[in-house]
Amino acid sequence: MTLAPYAPPYLSEISPSTWRVTAIAHTTDDQWEVSCDGVSIGTDRFDAESPHLWIGPRPYPFEAPLAGRTQLEGTDCPDGTQASVRIDSDSTGRTATTVTIDQFGDWNVRLPVPNGDAEMRVVAVCGSVTYPDLLLTTTSTVPVPEVTESTESTEPSSAPSVTPLAPPAEPISDSATFTG
Repeated sequence: MTLAPYAPPYLSEISPSTWRVTAIAHTTDDQWEVSCDGVSIGTDRFDAESPHLWIGPRPYPFEAPLAGRTQLEGTDCPDGTQASVRIDSDSTGRTATTVTIDQFGDWNVRLPVPNGDAEMRVVAVCGSVTYPDLLLTTTSTVPVPEVTESTESTEPSSAPSVTPLAPPAEPISDSATFTG
């Protein structure tokens, strides 16, 4: 049986052939899978309550970059709520949808185009959770700091209106220097 990457003090044998792994919870959900000699023993899940958005499908550690991913994923909506998602895309216009959450409060919705193919702004809320807006560009994914409410919108009141995007920065050719 392979127990890597754990080592003492995170891994301990509590009796012959019985091992305990101690891990620290982070801000994302973790799926645990246990197998012995190629036979699955079972799975378990740590459900962190730390709402956030990301571009999916959820990458496996050290997997390829986010470019080309096709869905938006959100976590930790309160029980009994649905996620309200609006995506403004420079290539496909505005799409708005309501998404059902799973037993962990997680949800996903298909992006109108793969990440990196167009600039998109994502606005998402569910119950008392308001996610920071995301700006998906053709080169990076960044949180958007400013959103304003509009009283003239025909959107549901739970979906804030989008502030126009600033023009992109102009690159400057120069050589790097460092002091200190």
